Amino acid sequence: MDLLVAGDRLEDFVCPACSSIRLRIVADAVSCDACERAFPHRQGVVDYVLEDRLDATSAREHTSNAIDLGSEKAVRRRVRKGERNPMLMAQMRRSMRAAHRLMAGVGPERTLVSLGSGSGFELPLLLEHRTFALVYSSDLAWTSTALVPEIMRRVDGTLSLFAADFDHLPIRRRADHVGFVFLALHHADDPHRSLERLLVRNFDSLVLVEPITNRLVEALARLGLARRVEYSGTRPEWLDVGRLRRIARTHGYAMCIETWWEVPRNVLPRRVRARAYLWRPLVAVVEALSLATRPFRFGSMAAIRFERLTYGPSPRARRPRRSSRRSAPR
Repeated sequence: MDLLVAGDRLEDFVCPACSSIRLRIVADAVSCDACERAFPHRQGVVDYVLEDRLDATSAREHTSNAIDLGSEKAVRRRVRKGERNPMLMAQMRRSMRAAHRLMAGVGPERTLVSLGSGSGFELPLLLEHRTFALVYSSDLAWTSTALVPEIMRRVDGTLSLFAADFDHLPIRRRADHVGFVFLALHHADDPHRSLERLLVRNFDSLVLVEPITNRLVEALARLGLARRVEYSGTRPEWLDVGRLRRIARTHGYAMCIETWWEVPRNVLPRRVRARAYLWRPLVAVVEALSLATRPFRFGSMAAIRFERLTYGPSPRARRPRRSSRRSAPR
């Protein structure tokens, strides 16, 4: 993909600290004339992360997602992630097909804003199905985002990169933007609160692919088979479909959802994950279960689309409330 430099699309951004649109390029940074903050531009990535405003959960994610770009081994491990895990690739392709179905009607003239996308491993899989005029890729750690051009080198189109967190996103609300979050929102301290902020501040159209919870998932979690502590030290909070529907109604969005069940790879022995003849039958059985439970919106994974209603937000629309959940150290 062709890579845009930082100053080419400043009209799509606001200052994450004060929400001003008075941004300009100064040397190797984007500067805000209103609050005088400067955001460094490094290796093609503008780093809009406000480290002094990160909650404990986001601060841990910021540290754990960072990559030593000077280590050839670390870079190779991230760039070749899918080559070592065919089961992961099969599950990601299944997720991207669901996201593609929910993006029906999204034309090639639109701009995709991918959030929490790490090194962009999922983006080529999504772009197999549809094209966009411009793709923004963002992650909390700028070093992860710096690897996106390598992942996307065989994909046609235009790419631009920035780093930011969900709660201080510098993207301006535009009608042609489509937000996309793949397996990242549940890493937030309060994913439902962060989702509300994305809808209120940033996007008319937003597509998520995220794990969801229900009574069966919670029972599995108590057995250690779901919602396990992740690499960053966080036990994630999965999205609740009932709360998602209330958020959509409150802020004037239509919501559609496709659910399925997914086998957690980390509960399977490595010898099973490495042998297709062992994991493929299991995945086939789980997919059959998904077909049976899909009409009831019952599963462990979901692709969800929020689309702002044309007549505007409902009379009950309000700013997202502050979360009462405490940030536990990771």
